Amino acid sequence: GWVDSDGDGCSVYVENTWCTPDGRAGPNFGGTAADFEHFANNGRTALTACCLCGGGLGGARPTTTTTTVTTTTVATTAAPTTTTAADGCVDDPEEWVDSDGDSCANYVLNEWCLPNGTAGPWFGGDFDRFSNLGRTALTACCACG
Repeated sequence: GWVDSDGDGCSVYVENTWCTPDGRAGPNFGGTAADFEHFANNGRTALTACCLCGGGLGGARPTTTTTTVTTTTVATTAAPTTTTAADGCVDDPEEWVDSDGDSCANYVLNEWCLPNGTAGPWFGGDFDRFSNLGRTALTACCACG
């Protein structure tokens, strides 16, 4: 797969929240979307090469809608989208949502899971509790391993 000029691949950008699924600089990037050009490789940046950074095959950015939901915590909600990772992984089933209606994109945006198949820093529960269609985010979402 694609790597930037420092040798960092898409999974590093996602794990470190250097980008967002809607093609913007993530909270830990330390710059703006324009600054991604400093790390371009073969004319592509993470924003154009990585599915979970808004790019990927065809260069199309996924369409997401975000709203703020207040429960016991504040969460960002994105409309269900199908994610195809650089390695060809596709969310299965496509447009999967958990039992609370949260999509794979929500799990990425809210850092509820990590690409290595573990809980992210903001997930404070049991993945099985949110199972839907016999799947959890860890088994349905490419971004969750």
